[in-house]
Amino acid sequence: MKDETLLKARSLLQWLWESKTGRAAESLGLKAELKRVYDAVDTEATAVISFDVAGETIDLELETVAERDGFDDYQGAEKPLMASVVDTIGPDDVFYDVGAYIGTYSALVATAEPEATVHAFEPGPHRRTRLRRTQFLNDTEFTIHDVALSNKSTNAYLTSGGRITNDPATDISQEHKQRQGQKHQHERDPITVAHGDTYVRNQGLELPTVMKIDVEGGELQVLEGLTKTLPNCRDLFIEVHPQDVANVEALFEFLSIHGFTANRLFDRENVFFIHAQ
Repeated sequence: MKDETLLKARSLLQWLWESKTGRAAESLGLKAELKRVYDAVDTEATAVISFDVAGETIDLELETVAERDGFDDYQGAEKPLMASVVDTIGPDDVFYDVGAYIGTYSALVATAEPEATVHAFEPGPHRRTRLRRTQFLNDTEFTIHDVALSNKSTNAYLTSGGRITNDPATDISQEHKQRQGQKHQHERDPITVAHGDTYVRNQGLELPTVMKIDVEGGELQVLEGLTKTLPNCRDLFIEVHPQDVANVEALFEFLSIHGFTANRLFDRENVFFIHAQ
């Protein structure tokens, strides 16, 4: 009953926001208050859900009604990729989850193969808080790294949509905000960007045998920073953002030069997924 009431309240507030009433509220300087009430209703819907992939079940905490509404469209649509990752992992594998977000892949791999070594890379502070929550909910073991891997070491900013920028004024699109429904809509967070090979060497990390990369357009830069690490890697699973990668052919050429054969698995709206071996 609580969920049904929250959904109705949220729909009503959204209608008010978009209607003539919302425009009138804006002219009276009250639209910010309407947005505050909307956010308060939205965040009351935090809930833990069970997510099933390839015979494995993990728990995930979703923070808002919007996030729950969009979960099946975005995380759920990736189930074939997640299943491929889980099926690939063995007890002796080292899994790098680059762009771990809330830890769906890290938790799945650690649950499916507790003897595997899992490293989750997530530079966003709120995202890491959620990543630790996923780790706790599933009683899983994996190491969390508070850096973004790339082809150089620098300081940068992470937008709410997960994009890395050097511009502190950058904000993400309203469309992405509505789709993700994140509880804390920071315009950007200062983060540390690390050159991949250098970070792996300096931290003394085990070299990856399987890697998943989901970095909202920075996938080629991640690979370019790991040229010394990649020869140890058997399987790469990559979410490719063709509108952000200046030349998608360069990504496939890079993989080919480094001995990988890439197969396009499936598309999801404006991105596609590849498995390179």
